[in-house]
Amino acid sequence: MVFTFLNTHCCYSDKTFRNYIRKSRITFIILELSENSFL
Repeated sequence: MVFTFLNTHCCYSDKTFRNYIRKSRITFIILELSENSFL
């Protein structure tokens, strides 16, 4: 119910925000992996 409310009221911003979170998460994982491999 809250999810549909958020989707209808801020669909575009929610999508862009999720894309940003996803990209930053991928970048974070890559950094973590590279640090671990250097160790």
